[in-house]
Amino acid sequence: MMTSATPTTHWKLAALLDGFVPLSDIPQATVSQLALNSREVSGGALFMACAGTQTHGMHYAADSVS
Repeated sequence: MMTSATPTTHWKLAALLDGFVPLSDIPQATVSQLALNSREVSGGALFMACAGTQTHGMHYAADSVS
């Protein structure tokens, strides 16, 4: 579960996705939060849609777009 604390670390999106997609396809962006719950996403967050015990996070991906 993510906390409401202000993040102090930022990541380059390319560094987080390196090895998963071609780097040329990744925009130059900075991620300030990693979220597993689409309801906890705020600006600058990366929602990671994972399989859960009841449903898959991909069902909530559209909800996480801000």
